[in-house]
Amino acid sequence: MRLFSIYFFLISPLLFIPLITYAENPEPTFSPKQNETSVSTKLKRVRVKFSQNISKDSLWINGDCDTRFCAKAATFPDSKSLVLLFPKGLKKNKTYTIWINSKGGNQFPPIKWVFSTNAKIVDDVKAEFSLKNEQLNVDPSLKEISVSFDTAMNTQLTPLFTNCPKNECMKNAHWLNPKLLKISFPNGLQKNYTYNLRFGFPPFDFLRTATGEYVKQEFLTFSTSPASQTKPTIKSFFPIQGGALSLKEKRHPTVTFDQDMNVSAIVITGVCGKTPCYKLAKWIDSRTLSIMTSYKGDYDINIGSPEMGGIWSANGGELEAQNWKFKQE
Repeated sequence: MRLFSIYFFLISPLLFIPLITYAENPEPTFSPKQNETSVSTKLKRVRVKFSQNISKDSLWINGDCDTRFCAKAATFPDSKSLVLLFPKGLKKNKTYTIWINSKGGNQFPPIKWVFSTNAKIVDDVKAEFSLKNEQLNVDPSLKEISVSFDTAMNTQLTPLFTNCPKNECMKNAHWLNPKLLKISFPNGLQKNYTYNLRFGFPPFDFLRTATGEYVKQEFLTFSTSPASQTKPTIKSFFPIQGGALSLKEKRHPTVTFDQDMNVSAIVITGVCGKTPCYKLAKWIDSRTLSIMTSYKGDYDINIGSPEMGGIWSANGGELEAQNWKFKQE
């Protein structure tokens, strides 16, 4: 069975404990190193060393540590160290993404730690698309596009992220053979629309060769419009960037865009109290995104994801990912 991975949201809290106040952000030192791609599967302990004392009761830890949540794999051998235990070692060809956060008082920003086992990333695999990248005025009657590789690929997994209407690109992606991937459009393409396709999105998932090497991310953008779509921008934040919102106002944090947006997905990351912000986000109309939260505290939210791209307009124009910080009191 072919598996199609769709990654829209990256954060889901698994443990929350009231935390202490830090005068300054603790600087972490990682072992294995950040973004290391050849970590031994025999490793049974991974460690974060902080630049100042921390409290084990002050950390929120999120991630998949194989057979258990990372929060349950955590130990604290001294006042500056966090160690995660893997009794059976690390899994082969796996990318681990672990989040460490603090809440309450003067919280420090979320810390994302990524490392991989035996993940050799190759740059010499060539991909050729049936359309030119950034091609305009593509015939809407087109029924399929293809991407061919000069190396045999793993056909059991197609990590594909797109803004195709009704998710049809992901639904209709099929490997014809280990070197040829076809994406079908049974009803043709949408008129005056810009399509964005991303094959793989490191460090969370990759295209892979048949022998297991990770392949760099590939992009394809094309449009059925004779001209490039105007990219959407954020018209306003409420509260403003770095501002504060009182719960007494009985208004929710809101983002307003300068044009109609694709409301079929909400690509935001961040934690609103104990809940991922995307679960509380709601499109009020085609230009207004609101976050239905009553949590008192500091917010650090990404509108769009730097790894996967921004949110798209109704015509397929892509929003550049932006960070939004504010306080609710």
